Amino acid sequence: LLRLAKKGNPEREKNPKILIMSAAGGGQEEDKKPMDQSAHINLKVKGQDGNEVFFRIKRSTQLRKLMTAYCDRQSVEMNSIAFLFDGRRLRGEQTPDELEMEDGDEIDAMLHQTGGGCVYHL
Repeated sequence: LLRLAKKGNPEREKNPKILIMSAAGGGQEEDKKPMDQSAHINLKVKGQDGNEVFFRIKRSTQLRKLMTAYCDRQSVEMNSIAFLFDGRRLRGEQTPDELEMEDGDEIDAMLHQTGGGCVYHL
């Protein structure tokens, strides 16, 4: 998989795909045409369990695509995860360009929490 991701590899030219890797190992390829390097950004999504998944997307791509891919990979429902960047919740229609994200930035993926009401002591 890593061989296909390297620039200049003839196999990559025949089969242009973008690599998504997790820190735990293993890779998954997505059908996306490679573009100019500056048009893309590498982002890391970190789960509450510390698991990290790396994505490479176009700066103009809505983050919904990344969120959906992350949820599919983790086998969780999209509405059960809150995605945060710099402590602020992300919306699916936002893009890395809009948020002025830089290469290597980290997005936190947090499970929605239910409850947490006040406790009254008498």
